[in-house]
Amino acid sequence: GCPHGMSERGMGSAVGQVPEYIQRVTAWCKKHTKLPVIVKLTPNITDVRFPARAAKAGGADAVSLINTINSVMGVDLDRMTMSPVTDGWGSHGGYCGPAVKPIALNMVAEIARDPATAGLPLSGI
Repeated sequence: GCPHGMSERGMGSAVGQVPEYIQRVTAWCKKHTKLPVIVKLTPNITDVRFPARAAKAGGADAVSLINTINSVMGVDLDRMTMSPVTDGWGSHGGYCGPAVKPIALNMVAEIARDPATAGLPLSGI
């Protein structure tokens, strides 16, 4: 679910944005462990119900959501770069804290109301 998880390599939230990958990774985890598998969903997707459905189809014991939301915290208009600046380059970040709570609650509610994910335990974090 992490927006910083080496997305340029197809990892982190990049995996969480492709329901087929979520289902495949979840099924692999279920096959190779006896522990509960709780799938962490990224909020950086248009419709959170699709990854939740994929997690359920893969055998997830539960899903958890959300974490930080991809964001640009500011723009340096003199340099025309994003801020903060890291080693001379603009950088995106993850927006978190109390301001994302209404977004998180909406996403949890979307999954809770979806008949396709009925009975799937949810953890709002």
